[in-house]
Amino acid sequence: MNKRDIYEPQPWDVIALSDAIPSCIDDLNKPPRYYFPALVVGVGDVDNPNMFEIFTTKPIFVQKRQETKRETLFATFLINITTNIRIWRALHAEEHLNLIKVVLMVDSKAGEKFDICPSQEIQALMGYPDFDLNSLNLNESQLNAVLSSVETSRCNHKNSVSLIWGPPGTGKTKTIVTMLSVLLRMKCRTLTCAPTNIVVVQLFIIFLDYRVDRLAECFAPLTGWRHQLNTMTSLLEDPTSLYHLYLENAKIENEEKKDGHEDGNENEVNQSIQSEEEEEDETSAKVLTFSEFLRKQFGCIAKEMKYCIQNLCTHLPTSFISATIVSKMNRLLYLLKSLKVSSYGDTFANEELEKLFDNSEDVENTTSQTSASCLANCAKECLKVLKFIRGEFSVPDFFEKSLIRTFCLEKACLIFCSASSSANLHDAPPFELLVIDEPAQLKECESAIPLQLPQIRHAILIGDELQLPAMIKSKVIVLFLF
Repeated sequence: MNKRDIYEPQPWDVIALSDAIPSCIDDLNKPPRYYFPALVVGVGDVDNPNMFEIFTTKPIFVQKRQETKRETLFATFLINITTNIRIWRALHAEEHLNLIKVVLMVDSKAGEKFDICPSQEIQALMGYPDFDLNSLNLNESQLNAVLSSVETSRCNHKNSVSLIWGPPGTGKTKTIVTMLSVLLRMKCRTLTCAPTNIVVVQLFIIFLDYRVDRLAECFAPLTGWRHQLNTMTSLLEDPTSLYHLYLENAKIENEEKKDGHEDGNENEVNQSIQSEEEEEDETSAKVLTFSEFLRKQFGCIAKEMKYCIQNLCTHLPTSFISATIVSKMNRLLYLLKSLKVSSYGDTFANEELEKLFDNSEDVENTTSQTSASCLANCAKECLKVLKFIRGEFSVPDFFEKSLIRTFCLEKACLIFCSASSSANLHDAPPFELLVIDEPAQLKECESAIPLQLPQIRHAILIGDELQLPAMIKSKVIVLFLF
């Protein structure tokens, strides 16, 4: 049996328990075999990963066939009903029904165009002069759709449900991307839903779990961003002291190795003095010179800092990290690269390097642009940027993945998920706007799940009710990339 054929229970799985492994669905009903359905209501935790709780249609009696063997039951996955349960709960909910009432036209004025907030889209975009919609090559209808969406998001007087409609090939995807870019720039907290996760992946390739894993590495107290920032600052401020500390530790380590070697060879009286001298020379040769120590330490720290900067700029919510800090981090990457090229490209004596860092201010005041002065100036600017970032920006103190996940959901301006999984966002901070892509491919009852999230005032539906889903669902054909 392949590993992919092994069933791993998930909450709300409907399974068939049988006394034999069925090769097809018809085997479940072949006498004398029997089966009965069960529902997985709980799965194991870290301490008990192989334990799960089920509800069955009848009690399970364990009968012994022999003294040493017990009857074995096999579980066959049938279907997962998580979405069905969420739909059931949404249909029976009695709270947060404002948008549902707009959809059902409970209010006789619900379908009328409201003009309480005239020209609000223009006022909203005036605060972002660097964002030019005309540069995006939108046609008139696409531009009107974007501006209307912005106007809707800024209105606090009335709930509304809007529709952006267009047949295939008319640029709905481009309109969505532009609209979400504007809403992100405006810091409008927006939830974007789709019928399935496949559609969501087409819109946004970075999953939350992947984002959490990368941020957990950056938030780690002993190896993450804060540690790298402090270590690089200390190295550029006073590398000479760090090198002397390294020499002391290396001396102690070599003495301990030498003492251990002598203790292990007390009975070897024939060992020659020449071999001892050669071993001593080999041991002392392992101690790095100042330039080697500086290059090695700088290279290791710079590599880790580059990894952290790339992940922080990519995965931190834009509401948490400012554009100024991102700009400073990019500048820091350039300076780190320049320092590496300068220190590796030019040959400096150990004494010259020590004097260079000890008297960086004197070197800076010189008028000649020598290799030494360029290196010193680059190091000083790099140190200045490091201190600025440390003073203006700090990562959270926690690094548990559950807390990072909550942090991302609370701080993010744009969140993408399927309509069904939006049921998990009831406890998240409220959203201002709901966008549903291809709602015609949703069951009407399933769209009630995101429409009932707390405090959402407006919903925008984007799609074409005549667009048909894929008719070929064969897994065999999928393997041939059809």
